[in-house]
Amino acid sequence: MPSATGSTHGGQTSSVNGPTAILRDFAIRGYVLDKERLKLTNASLRARFGVGEKNKAAVSRYIREAVKGGMIKPFDEDAARKMMKYVPFWA
Repeated sequence: MPSATGSTHGGQTSSVNGPTAILRDFAIRGYVLDKERLKLTNASLRARFGVGEKNKAAVSRYIREAVKGGMIKPFDEDAARKMMKYVPFWA
C-alpha cells in the first residue's frame, strides 16, 4: 500500500506510513459521502482492498493502530467488537 507522510490531525503533525493513513482516508471519504451508511469496518476495508478473510487479523491490527494514533475513532464505543464501526477522529 502507498504511504502518506506529514499528516495533521488534532492539532498535531505526525509521520504516518502505509495502511493506517489509507484507512484514515477511507474513513473520511465514507463519512463525507454518506454519514449513515459508509462507516469503516473490518469487512468494508477488506472488500475495498481485496484482502481475504484469512487476513482479517492484519486489517484489525491496522484499525487498532489508526485508533491508537488518533486518526479514527469508534462510532459507538459500546458496540460489540464484531459490530464495531469507525469514523474520522473529528466526526
